Amino acid sequence: GMFLTLLNTGILVAPLVAGGIVNTSGFMGVYIISALCLIPVIFLMRRFYAHVREPKYLNINYKVAIREALMNKNIYGALVALLALESFYVLMSVYSGIYIVETIGIPLPVYLGVIMPFALIPFVILPYGLGKLADIRTGEKEMMIAGLTMIGLSTIFISFVTSQNPLTWAVVLFIARFGSAMLEAMIFSYFFKRVDRSDVGLVALFGSIRTLAFIFVPLIGSLVFIFIDGLQTIFIFGGIAVLFAIIPVLKIRDTL
Repeated sequence: GMFLTLLNTGILVAPLVAGGIVNTSGFMGVYIISALCLIPVIFLMRRFYAHVREPKYLNINYKVAIREALMNKNIYGALVALLALESFYVLMSVYSGIYIVETIGIPLPVYLGVIMPFALIPFVILPYGLGKLADIRTGEKEMMIAGLTMIGLSTIFISFVTSQNPLTWAVVLFIARFGSAMLEAMIFSYFFKRVDRSDVGLVALFGSIRTLAFIFVPLIGSLVFIFIDGLQTIFIFGGIAVLFAIIPVLKIRDTL
């Protein structure tokens, strides 16, 4: 939870800052400042990781890892939920901005500087508290199901929103991000309770899900565009796909 809170704080601050930079310096300024922000990281790495020795790296057998995941309903459910989550992230990253700015007509600075920072608040305030709650009281299964339900229904609902009021879109995206923040925290908590240091292949497979989503979601979206006109359809298909991920999650054994 703490790890995700720190990670998502940067994700929250970035669009807020980018919205102001686009207004004054355009996209060139956004990329220049982004590059400059990475320079302190180099010095931090040299300062705090100078004593770290390279570990012994193991060759990853993805076929074995996939077979193990398919045979273990708990790991399989967590990975399917993660694929649904990462697919939702790609869907929002690629298509929501285009839809809201180009189709709905909300200005890009308003989308970046007002709507997105508000919508991303759950990623900062939820993970740590939900992680503690899952550890001591509820387990992760129920909140994973709740998160998938919120994501799926709110994604479908996007197709039917035509308002140009930024507040309306901020609320809709806030609900979707609330569900995804809940789901993300629970997936990380659940998965790493189910694996240990010897499960290198499963951990590598877990880390590869995001790349898989970035490959297949735009590919599927392109195919949808070929046969069906209208960006709204993408969100309907995406929301339904997320809801189907609830089925394997229902079969997992909770940690409490």
